[in-house]
Amino acid sequence: MVMSVVAGNMTKMPTLTVLELLDFEARHPNHPGGKQQAIELELGVTAARYYQLLGRVIDEPEAEQLDPMLVHRLRRLRDRADGRRRAGQRIA
Repeated sequence: MVMSVVAGNMTKMPTLTVLELLDFEARHPNHPGGKQQAIELELGVTAARYYQLLGRVIDEPEAEQLDPMLVHRLRRLRDRADGRRRAGQRIA
């Protein structure tokens, strides 16, 4: 069974599955400019919402079972970014 991730409220936003989010991320790993447009066109959500959902998904055991290498890479990237943010807060 593939878990669905609620993408929004009652304003006709699509429901995305863990598999759809991971598949999209695997196909668009590092395309900053075009990726935002692809998110909106292919998935029907804003880039901000996509990254919120992706951040939740990578902590799900199902996601790790579906694509362990991708999930571990995304967790490492998130952890690095969190560390940089924390380091910047300590300096300021």
